[in-house]
Amino acid sequence: MKTLAIFALAACGGSVPETHYYALPSESLQLRPGDGPSLAIETLDTARPYDDDRMVYRVDSYRIDFYEYHRWAAPPGALVADYLVEAFARSGRFRAVARGPEARGSLAIGGRVVALEEIDATPTRWLGHVAVNLVATDRATGDVVWSEQLDERVPMPTRSPDGLARAAAVGLARIAARAIPAISALDVGSRAPPTQARAGAP
Repeated sequence: MKTLAIFALAACGGSVPETHYYALPSESLQLRPGDGPSLAIETLDTARPYDDDRMVYRVDSYRIDFYEYHRWAAPPGALVADYLVEAFARSGRFRAVARGPEARGSLAIGGRVVALEEIDATPTRWLGHVAVNLVATDRATGDVVWSEQLDERVPMPTRSPDGLARAAAVGLARIAARAIPAISALDVGSRAPPTQARAGAP
């Protein structure tokens, strides 16, 4: 048995496929900072089974598979947050955009990656599916001032990990384009803090 195991390992030597990694670059134009609120964008939570750097594909509603040797360049929650930092900063709508819970900003942007996957709708039609629940929290009060689940399905040029990455980038660009106007219009940081009654006041 031991000899057989050693033989099996030797037979597999040098045959492991190379692992490939995929990023989601933003292609927005660089603009000057705007008058909207300043943002601190946090790493998003990620729903299972997408909390894995392996790329996910579906052949039906019940079955989930992974591209074992094709992976996102970072965990999906961090990958999407990094994309949003770049897209929001380049939009020209916000005074400042920074990354992480310790960053300065009047609004914290967090949420959850609900889906990041390839859907094989038919043998000849494939979709990149991105769904993100975004939440904006007023950091001064802790109040949630905006939230929305944004869902995009983009036709893939090819049924491949590269096709999925390209479609996912398009889907995230659409999600950012929908979220940016709503978040930039939020009136935070300019509101007066609540007054406190003085001791002895009626």
